[in-house]
Amino acid sequence: MPRRLADGLFPVTRFTGWYSGAGPLASHAAVTRLLARRRSVVSPTAGAPEGADPRRRTDKACLFRDEAPPITREPRPPWPLPARPAAVHRIVPEELWQQAYDLRLEGPSWHEVFEGPHVPAALERFAQAPEAAGEGTALMAAAGELVRASLADTAERSPYETVHGTLDGLTPDGRAVRRSVSMHCVDVAGLLGTMASVAVHDITRGRVPSGVHTMAATLPPKGTADHIVRHLPQTILRVTEAPIDGPGMMTSAPQAARHPG
Repeated sequence: MPRRLADGLFPVTRFTGWYSGAGPLASHAAVTRLLARRRSVVSPTAGAPEGADPRRRTDKACLFRDEAPPITREPRPPWPLPARPAAVHRIVPEELWQQAYDLRLEGPSWHEVFEGPHVPAALERFAQAPEAAGEGTALMAAAGELVRASLADTAERSPYETVHGTLDGLTPDGRAVRRSVSMHCVDVAGLLGTMASVAVHDITRGRVPSGVHTMAATLPPKGTADHIVRHLPQTILRVTEAPIDGPGMMTSAPQAARHPG
């Protein structure tokens, strides 16, 4: 998202992102989620003391309900919250820190919203476990626990994934603007498969150099988003741009998958 939003802006200053999802996790997705949490850092807004190692701190969580104000002064997600409790974790994934460095962003902010107690608890236990827990048998055992947690949290709920991000920056003519991008899909397993097809498509056409890379830093952001929308049914992508402290405007019409759901 930061690379997609930063196109044509310089400098860019601040990025804020949100993720929310529900649905049973496959084993490989659980492993990816666990390792991503282990390698993430606590958001600077989470109040980490100066000099502390953010990789070894517990991220903060808080609860929201639609009918009650938040128990702490947390920003609210840019979509309606469920009536049931939702845990919000403030962390910054490793690949987002790398993009922030490349784009010279001021302290990125990232929030993960979980609509059940079991998945965030399983992730937290793994994040606080000794480093050896990220190897071999211990990692697969934790992945099995996370799969079971996802099943418990998403029983009788429709699967979905939503991401939303905003970025502030200057246009070539010096206007301060805030860009936003939102993507929503209802096929969680299909999203993973579509992302894999994007990677294979670019690799087989020689667009990815040899070596080990992260998708976020390697694949073309706009082309990747457009590919997902074209090939994953019932997926919606919306991009907006607004002057800072002014009314907004749509910079791209809402896109939806061409195939019927």
